[in-house]
Amino acid sequence: MKTAKSKLEDAYTDALPAIERICASEEDISGPLFLSIPEGYERTEVRLMIVGQQTHGWPDVSIGLDGLIQTYRDFDLAREYHSTPFWQASHQVNEGVNPDGPERSFLWTNLVRSDQGKERPNPEVENTLSELGLLEKEFELLAPDAAIFFTGPNYDDRIRQVFPGVEFHKESSDVARLTHPLLPAKSFRTYHPGYLWRAKKRGVIDSLVEAILSK
Repeated sequence: MKTAKSKLEDAYTDALPAIERICASEEDISGPLFLSIPEGYERTEVRLMIVGQQTHGWPDVSIGLDGLIQTYRDFDLAREYHSTPFWQASHQVNEGVNPDGPERSFLWTNLVRSDQGKERPNPEVENTLSELGLLEKEFELLAPDAAIFFTGPNYDDRIRQVFPGVEFHKESSDVARLTHPLLPAKSFRTYHPGYLWRAKKRGVIDSLVEAILSK
């Protein structure tokens, strides 16, 4: 029987030709974010998935499947620049819900698989990438217990496209709980941490930890 890791790599392999065609026909499209499952993920008490917007520069698709997965593995959840708001918040959530768990053991993925010139791709590219169904496959195969979408309201339409029928339940002015069959019960959408830090709303991260830990 195939493992979740091998099934996920099969999904990436199937999607790669379409991504290569996008990269050949559009300028400045980065290679896609392909996950490598952290060694400690299965041993955490709360398996956490962090969902960002899109990459901000990533290697070219020409390095192939193995190269892209190795890039994710070597990046090691931003070991070299943990100081950015996104990574501060991501590690804070994981440490809050898994205080005794292995370090660097959560999953990081993105709502949009690639960037374009370090920014959000044009709508046509974004639609094509989303139609590959890779985010849905990651949730299905890796079965997180909780998910935080650090995407902000400007990406809500993309969430609706990826997860048809998803419902947004307002928890506060900054947080919405998401419900959908593919998402864990503890799924939340909030602003990108860059905004939360500028707006002096770091307490949102503490509230997310509390929400995940609540019964």
